[in-house]
Amino acid sequence: MLFDTNFLLGLLDLNTPESTHTCRKIIEVTKNHGYKFSVLKDTINEGRSLLKARSENFEFVFLQKRVYPEDIYNACERRKLNKADLERIADNLEAEIQKYGIEIIQDTTKYRNLAKFSSDFESLKKFRNSEMAALHDSTALQYVREKRKKKIKDFENVPCWFLNNATSRDKYEVKAGGQENNDAQPETIKADDFLNIIWLSNPNIHQSVDVQELSDIGLSSLISAGLTDSLPKLSIIKELDENIQKYSQDDGLTDADVVRIATRITTRQLTDLDQLNKLANENKGAFVKRLNEEAKKQRELE
Repeated sequence: MLFDTNFLLGLLDLNTPESTHTCRKIIEVTKNHGYKFSVLKDTINEGRSLLKARSENFEFVFLQKRVYPEDIYNACERRKLNKADLERIADNLEAEIQKYGIEIIQDTTKYRNLAKFSSDFESLKKFRNSEMAALHDSTALQYVREKRKKKIKDFENVPCWFLNNATSRDKYEVKAGGQENNDAQPETIKADDFLNIIWLSNPNIHQSVDVQELSDIGLSSLISAGLTDSLPKLSIIKELDENIQKYSQDDGLTDADVVRIATRITTRQLTDLDQLNKLANENKGAFVKRLNEEAKKQRELE
């Protein structure tokens, strides 16, 4: 199994508690059945860059910590981690994942060169948040294809998977050899889907995962996916976060008020965030007044 960046974050409890349970349970169950764990050096670099970027902006983020349950900032808030803790995890990323018996594939030049000229790379550039992220995923797909050697139809015959712990916002998936080959198994699979399938297909797994635990994992995943789908885009939240920080100090908006505003966003009581950001750019006084009104509504509700 080749792990993606988001799987490593789940493993290190930098996602939701439910995803950490799923990722660690996969390691536990599959290790007992002879699976080998790998991660590309590129994935380590991507994970480290992500954690470093989060640590650099740690003191300038407020809403993200409270709105998105799958965000690193939210995990830091839950676990009481600070900026220095995040930097330490980034610096020791290789050592942390090696504790789980994960081998790091150091030389990925061959797969990366193949990925640069692949149709996957061109497709993924439309869906990933950067060209580097698209290249990383394409590189992983090239690695998996080399391990498989051919297109495979049946799940039980697949010798290698690219395992991710992606959120429901990231719906694009590359099929084996391109989107047109729907009869072949895809190279990528979500962690909770993988755990469900191996539980159903292998009776020996039942000793490690009982049906109650599996249903809990599946239900948590569905709830998390549903909640995440209902939330506004991250870029909108970031802009609102910046606008709130810009004006809150001078206009009497307290930290408690901002927490109340975050609550109204996550419970879908405050949804016109685009208009709110537009108001911040056009009329500072009206923007702050609207925020105070929303905070007051939530305070009365509580």
